[in-house]
Amino acid sequence: MKAVKPKKCKICKCTFEPRSSTQAVCGFKCAGKLVEQKRDKETRKLASLERQERSRMRLKLKTRGQWIKEVQTVLNAWIVKVRDAGLPCVSCGKHKPRYDCGHYLARSIRPELRFNEDNLANQCIYCNNYSKNAHIAYREGLIKRIGLERVLALEAPHPPVKWSIEELKELKSLYKAKLKELK
Repeated sequence: MKAVKPKKCKICKCTFEPRSSTQAVCGFKCAGKLVEQKRDKETRKLASLERQERSRMRLKLKTRGQWIKEVQTVLNAWIVKVRDAGLPCVSCGKHKPRYDCGHYLARSIRPELRFNEDNLANQCIYCNNYSKNAHIAYREGLIKRIGLERVLALEAPHPPVKWSIEELKELKSLYKAKLKELK
């Protein structure tokens, strides 16, 4: 028989003389621990695969409305944190510590302009939620920022839009990428 070289135990790291070339551990205790490690590794791998599968299923089950909400969240973050960063509130012209992303023409009235970047600007929380005359001031501020022609184009009639889930996924990834440019 051929002599087998001494090996290091995979568990306790001590040197031992194996009985065969495939022996990886020094004794029964270490063999039990090695089996446990392999079982734990397989369990973690299965759990990871299950999480990935659940995540894929959640994506498949997501409704169009959920996708619209996610796109709106990412777009709003991009408007406030990147595009309009450092600019004052479009309505009152004051610098505030926090801003919302305000719509010139409301989503409920003009849903086709929901993701139109010209229709969005940073707006202080008060002007966005509570001020009754903010709409008039918003229009004036928007004219200063983008010009009268683009504001009139916003106010003109637009065809209704029904975004597909694929289009919404593309929009979300586009604005996520634009947000990452900030970082």
